[in-house]
Amino acid sequence: MRILLAEDGPDHVGHIAFHLERAGALVTSVANGRKALELLTVDGIARGSLRALSGFDLVRTDMPMSERDGYELARQLRVGAYRGPGVGAA
Repeated sequence: MRILLAEDGPDHVGHIAFHLERAGALVTSVANGRKALELLTVDGIARGSLRALSGFDLVRTDMPMSERDGYELARQLRVGAYRGPGVGAA
């Protein structure tokens, strides 16, 4: 399973990624929602069109973050018709 982890706390990233990787997941982490959207769009800009197949099985996001929080990230994924299995938030 490939997981995109949007989390701005370095300690949280390390802790969450450790457990996910220990369970067999491949984790890509970014520091905020803008960077997550850049990875999920065709042209690599946060307001761009979402990729049909982003390469991630799950997007896990923190809610309060700088440069686009988890609420805005989830909203933009839904508006952009994100086709992944779900957007998990904590």
